[in-house]
Amino acid sequence: MKQILNLLLVSLLCLSTLFCAPEQDSSNSKQPEKVDRLVRELFEVLDMRGQTQKGFDMMHEHQMKSFDQVMGSMPGGMPEEGIKYIKSQQMNLSDFLKGNLSFDQMVGDLKTLYSKNFKIEELEAALNFFKSPMGRSYYKKSMAILPEVMEISRKQVQTFMPELIQKVQEIQRNIHKKIQELKEKAAEEQEVRE
Repeated sequence: MKQILNLLLVSLLCLSTLFCAPEQDSSNSKQPEKVDRLVRELFEVLDMRGQTQKGFDMMHEHQMKSFDQVMGSMPGGMPEEGIKYIKSQQMNLSDFLKGNLSFDQMVGDLKTLYSKNFKIEELEAALNFFKSPMGRSYYKKSMAILPEVMEISRKQVQTFMPELIQKVQEIQRNIHKKIQELKEKAAEEQEVRE
């Protein structure tokens, strides 16, 4: 189950990079209405709402594939009851994520991100490009290959997943150890004061 959760977290990180751009100095603050209009129009042209949902759906699908691979690779397999329980927990997690990850919940932050990182001229150029036949073709093909991109990413993550899990566990142990040390130190200092 930890592998599935870790894969989900890595998938979320990968998905988040689709929406990020290098920070730029922008003079958009002088024309916030124009920037807001351009960003909203760009989001519409790019069908960001639909694409975000498709991204979450693909992430869920890849999560389920990874789960099946993990279950298939367990020595001796797992009892059917255990598989059913784990799948129900995975669906519970998936339902939670669907309820808490949506374009509508992110749109404000995405607008801020785009406004902060893209100049008006860049937004206009992007909008003009994606409205053009070449831009629509590029976008359509980009979306068509996205599942393959996600699969490549998933396979890459699998190559270092055991080390990633070990690293996460090591970090968790170190944090736990440090917290314990700090608690003990605080308790000793408290005893000295009393």
